[in-house]
Amino acid sequence: MGKLSVLVLLIVQAFYFSTQVSAVTFSDLNGSNGISSPELSKKQGISIIRIDVPWSEIESVKGNYDYTKYDNEIIRAKKLGYDVLPVLAYAPVWNKSIKGKIGSPPLETSSWNGFVESTVKRYRAYPYNITYFQVWNEPTLKAKFWLGNNEDFVNKIYIPAAKIIKKNNGKVVFGGWPLSNSISEFDYVLEGLGAIKYTDIIDIHYRGYKSYIKLYDKYIKTNKADGIWQSELGYSSKPGNLLSSYLKIMSWALSHNWAKSDTYKIFWYPAWASREKKQYGLATTLKDGTTVLTENGNELVLLNDLYGSGELAVQDVQSNMKSSIDTDDYFFGVKISPNRIVIAVLYNGHVDYNQLNYSLMTKNNPRHITLVSSKRKQYQLDHTYEKGVTHIFVDKDKIRSISKGYSDVFFIKVEL
Repeated sequence: MGKLSVLVLLIVQAFYFSTQVSAVTFSDLNGSNGISSPELSKKQGISIIRIDVPWSEIESVKGNYDYTKYDNEIIRAKKLGYDVLPVLAYAPVWNKSIKGKIGSPPLETSSWNGFVESTVKRYRAYPYNITYFQVWNEPTLKAKFWLGNNEDFVNKIYIPAAKIIKKNNGKVVFGGWPLSNSISEFDYVLEGLGAIKYTDIIDIHYRGYKSYIKLYDKYIKTNKADGIWQSELGYSSKPGNLLSSYLKIMSWALSHNWAKSDTYKIFWYPAWASREKKQYGLATTLKDGTTVLTENGNELVLLNDLYGSGELAVQDVQSNMKSSIDTDDYFFGVKISPNRIVIAVLYNGHVDYNQLNYSLMTKNNPRHITLVSSKRKQYQLDHTYEKGVTHIFVDKDKIRSISKGYSDVFFIKVEL
């Protein structure tokens, strides 16, 4: 084979591999704590539900396990097409060392081991077929869900439960490291106390993408764990918070070996909340009994509408807009097979542009290019196409109408 032929082959191979998509979808990323309603959860692209399976209720009488409530809840979720992440936690009244406290360590741990053994065997089997089990929830003194020290949690609760889960061919999710405690302390619990040896999924709560960096470098990149989840994210009613949080995490994940469906997941907390002034959930129920989407819920529906139609891959985009994932000014492109590209723009309205320009390589001249606001307003955008490159133009009037003088999120949807 001549030098020219080799060069052509290398160019073709480089193009081929640069355009391959990961076998991951937006739905793979997307979970919630509980179910709002089957119809609304489907619109949001939710694929996995996190539920409590509490030792305190199942074995309220020593030696007597009653799974009826949780059997029904899990079967309902599975029939609706959801995976389930059960949370195994909390000592029953008869076994609390600190009376009246949810985070009380058990007086004796043999009953904990018995509960875990019974529960994992039950829910690993048909018709439940659950793979992942979360051991405890926010197990720190500051978070108040574990009123003991790290050493006792790891040695008396976590490792014994993890061994049982693995013996039954299940996978272990760490118990949701809380925002109240540092990532450095979490690192000590995982590495210093040996918890990582029994951990499949590292789990954190209420954190931005920066908290992933150290954990990824130390545990995912080195194959010590399979992924990083956030089994609780949210509890916010701030407009745009869900959009910006999910987008930055998704952008980071796509550039950090997100090749399997279970590597990264986010579970919004909560899926549903009762009527209140601040709507933290994805849905709520009105006085007439109707369950409706909140602003958070509508934002998740928008993300699913934009990104939920296929497998995801990074799309290179160039722009005159200054962009940094650490600031309110940030954009990134995602190719969604087979014929859609979405550019997400987190834009600080205090920075004034006469025109925003975005350029990207496309296989043909796009059929439609639409600007979509966070409130679903749509505008057709001007573009040019030349020699495989599409140039998109967003003028000042549209920028101002989108941002309204404050930070906002908008999208450029390219249909090929």
